[in-house]
Amino acid sequence: LLVTVVGATGNTLTLLAYAVDPRLKSRFNLLILNLTLSDLLYSAFLQPVAVASYLRMGWIGGGRTSCRAFGLLVFTSNLVSILNLALIAGARYALVKCPRGFREVSGRPWAPPVFLGAPWILSLGLLAPSWCVYDFLPSVCSCSLHPTRGRAYTTALHVLTFGLGLASIGAFYLLIYRKVRSTGRAARSYRVPRPAEGSSSRPEEEEEEEEEEVDGGTQGEEGS
Repeated sequence: LLVTVVGATGNTLTLLAYAVDPRLKSRFNLLILNLTLSDLLYSAFLQPVAVASYLRMGWIGGGRTSCRAFGLLVFTSNLVSILNLALIAGARYALVKCPRGFREVSGRPWAPPVFLGAPWILSLGLLAPSWCVYDFLPSVCSCSLHPTRGRAYTTALHVLTFGLGLASIGAFYLLIYRKVRSTGRAARSYRVPRPAEGSSSRPEEEEEEEEEEVDGGTQGEEGS
């Protein structure tokens, strides 16, 4: 219940902030907006149904079709979240590596529909073939993938989507760290060293002493 309230409230406030503040309406923030939509779907709609089914110790949605639709939406929202996190990490690396190229690509007219629609279409396309595998599992009191039916496909799907998706997130942030670190090293190597304290005033003092000696010698010659 706490996850539902906090998640729904936080994601709703994020959507309102994006709709109200024009400064937030950037192409990069579309990825965050899409992540917010998938999290809101799970926290505000799917999570309450799962909690109610757990408390009842049975599926509250009625027939098998609604149970399969629920399971499909749960895995779709999770996969969309992972894909959006991977896209956000990739976009941040692109901004660090080649900001001009990212702005050119994200500025194209087709960029917003792709940013918003591609994770959902890809997730549904990968998960829809396992429609008949979703069933109510009494062990978890929820509708999920059956542990034995379609096991080969669901295992490969989990490895390719969830495994590679999470691995790509870590890889992108590792590349960002290496890029920022190399840039910092390059900036430090080209930095002009500052003179030590007192070294800048020392030549001036020596010049003043030499001028005094010259003036003194000139006055002595005039007196003689």
